[in-house]
Amino acid sequence: MESQVNRGTVAKKLDWAHKEPEQQVLVNQTFGISPLGGFVHCGKVTNGFVMLKDSSVGTRKRVYTQCKSLLMQTERQTLEKINFKFVDTTSKFGHGCFQIVEEKKGFMGPFKKD
Repeated sequence: MESQVNRGTVAKKLDWAHKEPEQQVLVNQTFGISPLGGFVHCGKVTNGFVMLKDSSVGTRKRVYTQCKSLLMQTERQTLEKINFKFVDTTSKFGHGCFQIVEEKKGFMGPFKKD
């Protein structure tokens, strides 16, 4: 599985890649799933999470409950192996285009409150 590391300089990313090859890495230690500013009507994700392919419809501010199927899955779509290449963490509220806070600060420059 490939993953994108968004934090730190290029040198730090390369050092980490050379130091940690072929080792098990926990996802919550590598990156967060919350977009800048948090999810609309939900906020930031601080607990464990599960990624779903495509979209899943649910009521606003309600937990989407998943259950293990009692029937054997035989459809081709359910049996395919999924390889993540990129997880988009830009804000979907407004016109978000930044993956991390440092990227936003580098582009926008200093604000009055800073």
